[in-house]
Amino acid sequence: MNSRWTGPALAVIAAITLVLAAWSSRWLVAELRTADLNASIRIGLLSLKVCVATEFGSHCQSAAWSDIPGAGDVGTWVWLCRITFILCVAAAIALVLVAGLSIADIELRGALSLPWATQTACQVLMPLMAGVYLLSPSALRGLEAGRGFAFGFVGAAMGAVAAWHQRPRE
Repeated sequence: MNSRWTGPALAVIAAITLVLAAWSSRWLVAELRTADLNASIRIGLLSLKVCVATEFGSHCQSAAWSDIPGAGDVGTWVWLCRITFILCVAAAIALVLVAGLSIADIELRGALSLPWATQTACQVLMPLMAGVYLLSPSALRGLEAGRGFAFGFVGAAMGAVAAWHQRPRE
């Protein structure tokens, strides 16, 4: 692949993974398995689902935080999830713009360059994602990182590298 296309391709792949992360219902997951029952709690950045599978069938249902014992005060943490969602989407849009401008060979001049702002947004995602994982409510401490978390980490890292690659050289 030509080096001119490497940065934009990386930016588009990073944008796709950030979009997948933002809408994933599996940022944090807790599983319960017994002989007769498989159950899981799936937490996305904007959703909470409880899934149950038995020998008679399976189904997932959206739940409210009040349905989870001991998860009463989750307000600040929920806002952290929402901010992470918004930044994932904003960074994905910015990465697509950076890729498009690079392919069109257009350089925008201003006090703040788009690649620099995009790189910063991707770098800020890392501590926000750590906060979503580490600052989860005490009732949910047994949760494991799921595929949404993995998509977010990969997308943010790739996005930061792609945006850095597209920054104007001085």
